[in-house]
Amino acid sequence: MDYDQLLVEFNVGVARQTCLSSEEWLSLKEAEVMEAIRLCGQVSTVEATEAARVAELNSLKEQTMAP
Repeated sequence: MDYDQLLVEFNVGVARQTCLSSEEWLSLKEAEVMEAIRLCGQVSTVEATEAARVAELNSLKEQTMAP
Protein backbone atom coordinates (compact mmCIF):
# COMPACT_ATOMS: atom_id res chain seq x y z
CA MET A 1 0.00 0.00 0.00
CA ASP A 2 1.51 3.32 -0.98
CA TYR A 3 1.43 6.67 0.75
CA ASP A 4 -1.33 8.11 -1.45
CA GLN A 5 -3.65 5.18 -0.71
CA LEU A 6 -3.03 5.55 3.05
CA LEU A 7 -3.75 9.27 2.83
CA VAL A 8 -7.00 8.65 0.94
CA GLU A 9 -8.16 6.07 3.48
CA PHE A 10 -7.27 8.39 6.34
CA ASN A 11 -9.19 11.28 4.76
CA VAL A 12 -12.23 9.08 4.15
CA GLY A 13 -12.14 8.00 7.80
CA VAL A 14 -11.91 11.61 8.98
CA ALA A 15 -14.80 12.61 6.71
CA ARG A 16 -16.95 9.76 8.06
CA GLN A 17 -16.19 10.70 11.66
CA THR A 18 -17.00 14.36 10.97
CA CYS A 19 -20.27 13.37 9.34
CA LEU A 20 -21.22 11.13 12.27
CA SER A 21 -20.33 13.86 14.75
CA SER A 22 -22.53 16.31 12.84
CA GLU A 23 -25.41 13.83 12.81
CA GLU A 24 -25.03 13.22 16.54
CA TRP A 25 -24.96 16.97 17.17
CA LEU A 26 -28.14 17.46 15.13
CA SER A 27 -29.79 14.59 16.95
CA LEU A 28 -28.90 16.17 20.28
CA LYS A 29 -30.27 19.54 19.16
CA GLU A 30 -33.50 17.89 18.00
CA ALA A 31 -33.84 16.25 21.41
CA GLU A 32 -33.27 19.60 23.11
CA VAL A 33 -35.95 21.23 20.94
CA MET A 34 -38.42 18.45 21.75
CA GLU A 35 -37.69 18.85 25.47
CA ALA A 36 -38.22 22.62 25.21
CA ILE A 37 -41.56 22.08 23.46
CA ARG A 38 -42.62 19.58 26.14
CA LEU A 39 -41.64 21.97 28.92
CA CYS A 40 -43.53 24.85 27.28
CA GLY A 41 -46.61 22.65 27.23
CA GLN A 42 -46.21 21.92 30.92
CA VAL A 43 -45.77 25.63 31.69
CA SER A 44 -48.96 26.42 29.77
CA THR A 45 -50.84 23.80 31.77
CA VAL A 46 -49.56 25.18 35.07
CA GLU A 47 -50.41 28.75 34.03
CA ALA A 48 -53.95 27.74 33.04
CA THR A 49 -54.40 25.89 36.34
CA GLU A 50 -53.14 28.91 38.26
CA ALA A 51 -55.51 31.23 36.39
CA ALA A 52 -58.45 28.94 37.18
CA ARG A 53 -57.43 28.84 40.85
CA VAL A 54 -57.20 32.63 41.04
CA ALA A 55 -60.60 32.99 39.36
CA GLU A 56 -62.13 30.53 41.81
CA LEU A 57 -60.61 32.34 44.80
CA ASN A 58 -61.89 35.68 43.52
CA SER A 59 -65.35 34.19 43.09
CA LEU A 60 -65.30 32.82 46.63
CA LYS A 61 -64.15 36.19 47.97
CA GLU A 62 -67.03 37.92 46.19
CA GLN A 63 -69.50 35.40 47.62
CA THR A 64 -68.28 35.92 51.17
CA MET A 65 -68.31 39.72 50.80
CA ALA A 66 -71.84 39.84 49.37
CA PRO A 67 -74.54 40.61 51.97
